[in-house]
Amino acid sequence: MYEQLSLDLSSSPNTESLNKMSVEHFLGIKTQEVFNYEPSQSIFRRMSKLAEFIYQHKKWKMADLQAVAFHLVSYYDFPNGNQNLDKVESVAWKGSPMEKFPHDQKELLFQLQYHQPTAYHCYFVVKDNDELKTHGGIRKFNNEGCKDKTRFVVQNTSELIGYSQIVDSVNDYYLSRKQSLGFSQKTLNLQLKKVIDANYNYEAVNHQSTLSGLFDPWISDTTKKKSKRIEETRIHTFLNDYLCFIHNLTLQNNRSSQLMKATAKRPTTIMKVKVAPQLSKFFAKVISTELIDLDLFERFQQALLCYLPKLPQGKEKPTLELANLRKQNIFGLYLPKQNKIVIDFPQGHQLAAFGEAGCRSFLHAYGIYLDYQFSDELLSFQKAFINILSYYQTAIGKRDLKYQSSKYQAPSEVFATAFEVFSVTHGMDSLLTKKSADFTYKDEYEVFDNKLNKLVDSYFEQVFPSFVTELPSKQKAIVD
Repeated sequence: MYEQLSLDLSSSPNTESLNKMSVEHFLGIKTQEVFNYEPSQSIFRRMSKLAEFIYQHKKWKMADLQAVAFHLVSYYDFPNGNQNLDKVESVAWKGSPMEKFPHDQKELLFQLQYHQPTAYHCYFVVKDNDELKTHGGIRKFNNEGCKDKTRFVVQNTSELIGYSQIVDSVNDYYLSRKQSLGFSQKTLNLQLKKVIDANYNYEAVNHQSTLSGLFDPWISDTTKKKSKRIEETRIHTFLNDYLCFIHNLTLQNNRSSQLMKATAKRPTTIMKVKVAPQLSKFFAKVISTELIDLDLFERFQQALLCYLPKLPQGKEKPTLELANLRKQNIFGLYLPKQNKIVIDFPQGHQLAAFGEAGCRSFLHAYGIYLDYQFSDELLSFQKAFINILSYYQTAIGKRDLKYQSSKYQAPSEVFATAFEVFSVTHGMDSLLTKKSADFTYKDEYEVFDNKLNKLVDSYFEQVFPSFVTELPSKQKAIVD
């Protein structure tokens, strides 16, 4: 029944694509925290909050600061033609307008250098200042009290670092969208500069967006041509989508980190379980970290053989691991980098107490596997699923504060829960599914009202059409 093996922790071939869907890839930081924001706030406010979030989650060095200062000043293009950026130890203010920003140890100054002489000196001032944080973004002005007409650009340290990362991140997100967005990358960057510009931002900081977002200043100007306002509305929608994407990405990352911690101290020796030959069509291998109840496994195996041929298949066959996860209060999970479904598998005397929980959590874990393995991009992050994700997150968040920014809101978890509900409501009933009482009394299933169920039905009928026709209720409908 068993063959002893060494534990294989190697990554699956899709690791590269998974890395591109990471917080580190998009924001340049490593964190397990969730980025939250108030949707009613303006784009400006939310971007400022994201900039602060980025800054707080990494130890930045002077070299990083100088690099992003040059990056952001070059991007913002103030003034035109800057070619270089040198650190300045001190500067003579020469005029009263600079008394509001006295030079002290909390300040860093960089001087913009040019190939061609200019009529003024331009300094980039980086400082931590509560007033600047209140108003946000870059502030630029001329020091008219200076004989040489010195110009200054003033920026918070946190927002300098954060905005520099955001510029790269937004452009990365733009390039990752495969569909036409109705505006060019160049136009996007022209509008993105307004998010960074505090002179523009100052009038918008208290601006509350409607659901359509039409009250953000750059698209509320009725004097603009209609085509221009339409284009800017599309960019506004895109930036809203981007912020939502980052929120969901951090939710997903947070959940993955929780599961990695929960499974970190697993046995280093495993046993390969001999299974019916038919199962080799669906799993790379079946392994166990402890002796299992053979009678229960036989029942579980028969349930798998009954439904696996009907379930959608991913691009790569997963490994199925039977483990003892009860101490972690986990019954089933999927580890993307190992392409492995792990379920808690009860032993004989524990069968009644745990109600075959590992078996019944298989369908949920399989749903997460499909999310990662069915296509090149996670299904839960694709445009077709976003309405279901948003509706579910809002609905369960209203149930109880404990559900806000919790594992229940992580995109893959929502996808798997929707997959479970769809399968069960269309007649799937076996050891692979939760008990009917779970769908009646647990909040994560109760939120599936008529409206959400219609969205879910429509979605899965399009994404998994072959699976839909195999479900009992659909088969009955065809016979009728």
